[in-house]
This record gives sequence, C-alpha cells and structure tokens, in this order.
Amino acid sequence: MHPPLNRRCGSTGPLSVLLDSVLVVDISSITTPQEVEHVVGTLMSGLRMLRDTPFYKFGRDDLLDAGRHLETLGRALYAAQIRWVGEIEDTGTANQLSCSSTRALLRDTLRISSGDAADRIRAAKLTQPREPLSGGNIPPRIPLVGASLDNADIGAGHVAVITKAVSSWPQHLDPDTFHSAEQLLVAEAQQVDPGQLARTAQRLEGILDPDGPAPDEPDPTSRMELRLGNRNPRTRLTPFTGTLTDEAAEMFRQATTALAAPDPANTDDPRSPAARLAHAHLEVIRAFLDTGAGPSVGGQVPHVTMTVDYDTLTGQVANATLAHGGPITIGQARRILCDARILPAVLNGSSRILDVGRSQRLYPPHLRAALTLRDKGCAWPGCDRPPGMTQAHHITSWLDGGPTSVDNGVLLCLYHHQQAHSTEWTIAIAADGRPDFIAPRWIDPHQRPRRNHHHHPLQQ
Repeated sequence: MHPPLNRRCGSTGPLSVLLDSVLVVDISSITTPQEVEHVVGTLMSGLRMLRDTPFYKFGRDDLLDAGRHLETLGRALYAAQIRWVGEIEDTGTANQLSCSSTRALLRDTLRISSGDAADRIRAAKLTQPREPLSGGNIPPRIPLVGASLDNADIGAGHVAVITKAVSSWPQHLDPDTFHSAEQLLVAEAQQVDPGQLARTAQRLEGILDPDGPAPDEPDPTSRMELRLGNRNPRTRLTPFTGTLTDEAAEMFRQATTALAAPDPANTDDPRSPAARLAHAHLEVIRAFLDTGAGPSVGGQVPHVTMTVDYDTLTGQVANATLAHGGPITIGQARRILCDARILPAVLNGSSRILDVGRSQRLYPPHLRAALTLRDKGCAWPGCDRPPGMTQAHHITSWLDGGPTSVDNGVLLCLYHHQQAHSTEWTIAIAADGRPDFIAPRWIDPHQRPRRNHHHHPLQQ
C-alpha cells in the first residue's frame, strides 16, 4: 500500500483541493478497475486545476514551493506505476497475451520507448517485493531505494541510475557492504540530480570492484579508436570522434585542463565547454609542434599585483586594480585572492606606497597537500573535479581576517569557487574536520548540511 501524499503544500490552493478530493476515496479499499478509474479521474480534475493555476501571482518562495509539490506528485505517480509494472511482471501477463516480453508489452500498451520500459521493469524487480506464481515472497534487493521511491524522495531518473549501478555490482559483495553502498546512493540521490548521482555511482563501482574486468577480457588499449570524418566544406569543420582508455583520457585531460578554462580576461566567455576543449586541444598540438612537448599541467599560479587603497584594505574591498587587467569587482578580487601570489602594495590617500608586502596569500605546498588529502578534489557536493582542477578557497576571506590554514580552507573547482563567492551557499568545517555545505533556503528549506560523496563514496 502506498503512503498518502504529503500535504505540506498548505491549507488552500489547487493542490490542497486535489488532495482533499482524492481523500474522498479510501485508497486502501481499491479492488476494481472502476475504482482505479475513479481515482485517476479525480486526480485528472485536480491536475487540470493545477495546470491552469496563475503561478505568476505567486511570490518567489511560494512559486518554488509549488514546484516542489508538483514534483512530489509526479514521483508518487511514478511509484504507483512501478508497483503496477511489478504486478505485470509477476503475473506473467505478457506471456498470457502471447507478447514476446514485458518490455514489449509496456512499449506497445503505454506507447513508451523500449529504454523507458526496461528502466521501469528493472526498478520493479529490484525495489519491490516479488510474489511469483509459484507462491512465497521474495524481498526486494534494494529496499531503501524502494522506500525512498514510495515516499517520493527520489524520482525516476535517480531510480534508473541506482538500479543500473546495482545491476553491475559484483555478486560476491557481503551484505553489510551492499547495504552501505545502497544507503550512500539513496542519501546522495536526495541531494543531487541524476547526472551527478551517476558520477558518484561510477566512482563507487570502482571501489566495490577494484579488480575491474576479468583477466580473459581484451586489453582496452587494443580497442582505442580515433576517427577524423569528412570535412564539411560549408562549415569548414571536420568531425572528430573516438574512444580512449582511462589512462589516455586522463593524459588528455591533464594536457588540456588549464587551456580549456574560461577566458580569465572575459567573465562572459561565450564559448561552450565543448568549444573551449576544442580550442585547448588545438593549443596542445600547436605547442607540441613548436617545442616538441605539451604545456605543463596547470602551470604556475599567476603572480597578481593588486593596487588597493589603505582605507579600503582595512575596511571592505570596493575597488581594486590589476597591473594588466584594469579595475575588477569585489567578487573577482576575493576569488583571485584565494589562490594567487599577492604582492600587496599598500597606498595612502596620496597614492604614495606605504608598504610592499611579501607573498603571503597563496596556500603553501604543505597546506595544499593537506587539503588534497582531506578533500581529494573539489569538495562541492556532487562535483567530480580532481585536485589538479581546483583552487584553495578561504572559507572566511583573508580580507575579513580568515587565516591561511587547513581549517579555513577547502578545494573548489573554478566554477564552484565562483559559486562560493557569488551565491548564498555557506561552507563550514564540521567536527570531523571535513567541509559541510549549506544550500540557500530556496534550494533546501531545511538547510541540511551536504557533502561530496564522489571523492568519499563510503563515508557519510
């Protein structure tokens, strides 16, 4: 039996009316197709009201809350669909109708893709208890996922990622390890989107199965391919595709990471990530042809000369000027100051130099190494960027008195470093020494601490 829909949406409004109308029918008493049809008809009436709701009249927070409630409703409906698919599979309905498979039956009956049908069948088999025709009861393999699905805590995309991952795990996993891995993925699914969850699941698979493919499988190096297609004379572009081994892909990333970053001189870099990577590849090839070797990974941290008035320095940075880049904003200044060698030239009101400090802002190698050992990459929840693609961020800005220390530092990739300086997210070091991230209320009204599980898959 499904749990009742969550009624946290408030006491009035179309969604409340929808729930009130559904509760007229005792859900637990549905035993006939007619009763199912009646409940679905009631839901459809309420959904039409929701569809025609003047959402433009809502305030910002109420508008976001309404979206969460709609998503909860959609997830609850998906949970009911999975229960139905489980019954179709357990009763052998496809065989009774002389259909080749349950997958084909769902595809033809519901007019969904074969892939969607396969995802639903796999979800039903793994998350729901089975009642085979021979009798008895088979408990679900991943009951925590099933419970989260029934509670509308996770959606179809999350379930698809987790069930695919579980299907690829080694059969010899001990129950405790299996349970811990499932628990981790469920917790992560309640905080990130399916794409980020898939990266965590992939990382977790490598830990659960460190031996990788069986020895008798072909060496992946022999199956690498790179293909140059036919040049398009209109666009003057040539398609370039292929597959690389993990080692080759890592070498490619290391050679292009720095060059594929957005143009630091243009905060509105119009290039897409794919375009920046293509340009980076061109630069690597050009450097190799010119010098016989690619550029060093990451290069040297830039030396920045920032001119700041003394009164501004002792208060809040309002304006700052770079030697070769002109004036910058406070947000840009704080981000640059996090991971650059700063030679502060302190001036008085007459622009006379009062003091030229030493390089003191950069995290020194031993502290950077400590941050790498702790964070293992960008610490932002769901991010998979390795240490070589990160910068050391002062949690409490150095300009506000924050020290250059491990307890006041965290590794962040360029994108999330900018997020830390320009959004309402907050960062704090927890009692166990690891960084916690608190989302703004419009993302998580409860503001529960989040962590990166990609780099620490088996740690909560």
